[in-house]
Amino acid sequence: MPKNQGHKDKLYISAAEWAIDYGGKKRERNQAKRILPFDCCALSLQPFETPLCTPDGVIFDILHIMPFLQKYKCNPINSKPMKFKDLVRMTMAKNADGKWHCPVTFKVFNDNSKVR
Repeated sequence: MPKNQGHKDKLYISAAEWAIDYGGKKRERNQAKRILPFDCCALSLQPFETPLCTPDGVIFDILHIMPFLQKYKCNPINSKPMKFKDLVRMTMAKNADGKWHCPVTFKVFNDNSKVR
């Protein structure tokens, strides 16, 4: 039998073999996910003035979510049906520096704060 007949004795992996056998580049895993800052509306990506929160914990500004709900009648994050009654108004205050803080403990909220 000839030596190279039917054998793949290569010293390299082709692009097709890499993609099929080893998964190729996994761009989804390598891309860093950007986290939205705490004081930004999830719809407009701008700082909010009057925050409203969904039961899932997503914060919207009332100026941006109201027209969206009137037009589409769904949650812009997961496309499930949503009414204005489902949103909870968040009672927060701003300190002298213009940062949001808890009205009871006066602790300034940051991106790692848990709001309940």
